[in-house]
Amino acid sequence: AVWSGIAYANRVPPSALLWHAFASQRRGLLRPHSSDHPCEYVADALTDYFERKARLRSLDPAMHAFMQAVFALSNR
Repeated sequence: AVWSGIAYANRVPPSALLWHAFASQRRGLLRPHSSDHPCEYVADALTDYFERKARLRSLDPAMHAFMQAVFALSNR
């Protein structure tokens, strides 16, 4: 709810908020096109969360933790 409230109040897409929020902890891009647009970044992170979790955790630990929290909430 906090993410969506910030996104709509500032008219900033949630993907852009995630891209900027985790930039300082990112160690590399998941794929070359991950830098093309924040939506690509989130889509690649989501794919890697399910298919290459260790890689996501290594390259983008903050996004990995975010995805882990999101899916932990959805399993309640």
